[in-house]
Amino acid sequence: DPLLVGIAPEGFFHEVVLEDLQPGAHYTYTITSASEQRTGHFMAPPAYDDSFSFLVFGDSRTGHDAHREVIDGILAYMDTRETPALMINTGDMTMTGGSEEEWGLFFEIESPLLSDIPLLPTFGNHDFILGRTYFEALFKAPPTNESGSDRYYSADIGDVHVAVLDLSS
Repeated sequence: DPLLVGIAPEGFFHEVVLEDLQPGAHYTYTITSASEQRTGHFMAPPAYDDSFSFLVFGDSRTGHDAHREVIDGILAYMDTRETPALMINTGDMTMTGGSEEEWGLFFEIESPLLSDIPLLPTFGNHDFILGRTYFEALFKAPPTNESGSDRYYSADIGDVHVAVLDLSS
């Protein structure tokens, strides 16, 4: 059923598992391809009793100008404070989940954050329209996930337990 499965995205997708990170430590990484090189930074999940900040936002599917304003506001905030340990997107990242163009726009807008802040995505009902294949190809649940799904999972980040649910079906 193309409404459920969608068309598999083309290209290469790479997954890297990072192990033995020190809680709250800051890391720098570099990704190199044949045509470019990008460097980013991130903070490993904090220790249980450490304080940290995180971002929660979503439903950016059609408001691209507002989405850019939200990201710009977060970047301005980060200029005066520590980088958040993670961000949770509450879903509906695209209007039509089977649109490669819409996913490209989502990543273009969020790229200043995604290079430095780990994302825990939530599968929204609009991310499902015309196929969930892109979502499932682009995002993977945390390695501690026991649900067997990338659309619902939970994770412990410091002393915060995050539960991400797929309520679209």
